[in-house]
Amino acid sequence: LKADPENKELLDGALAYARGDKAGAIKFLGNVDMASLPPTLAGRVALVKAILTSADDLKAALSLLGTARALMPGTLVEEGALRRCISFAGKLPDIGQMEHCASSYIRRFPKSLYWKDFEESFTLSLIEMDYLKAGGTMLRLNFIMKDLPPASSRKMLLMISKAAVGHGRHSLAISSAQSARELSGAGSAEMARSNLYEGAILIVG
Repeated sequence: LKADPENKELLDGALAYARGDKAGAIKFLGNVDMASLPPTLAGRVALVKAILTSADDLKAALSLLGTARALMPGTLVEEGALRRCISFAGKLPDIGQMEHCASSYIRRFPKSLYWKDFEESFTLSLIEMDYLKAGGTMLRLNFIMKDLPPASSRKMLLMISKAAVGHGRHSLAISSAQSARELSGAGSAEMARSNLYEGAILIVG
């Protein structure tokens, strides 16, 4: 291809990224001035740069994700940036950022094809940071999920409780199970599961 000189590094970086050449992608895209690009292109570049940066600098990656979200609201770029925000914030840990991005995702993309990926990423972040011991509360966790239908909220709480049992997150396992039980009908399978998860972690304790 005959590329304009001002676009050469952008194209070389895109090609390196597509080939899985992380070092090459970082080298070329690092020199790209996102302010000179149209928003729909700059948002995609910001998302890719965040992914490439995350292994070395999670705070810088979170900043780039914020740029991607601001440039392309309501798109797959914003959605992907929010999911990665939850994951990266969980690793730092950054409770405020994780809560904000999870709440935004639930509010903006509740019918997404990638919803299952969000559930898994959100659950893993809560486990990694040991949410309740790191300063989070069940009140805030339930508030994040307030826009979900009760059945969806119950399902997510049971998923969190189960994962917390498996990783020895005592407080999170019990509190999530109790919140799920409040949304479960008497004698239901969901109530039985909530009792099982709470009982399992109490036995270990």
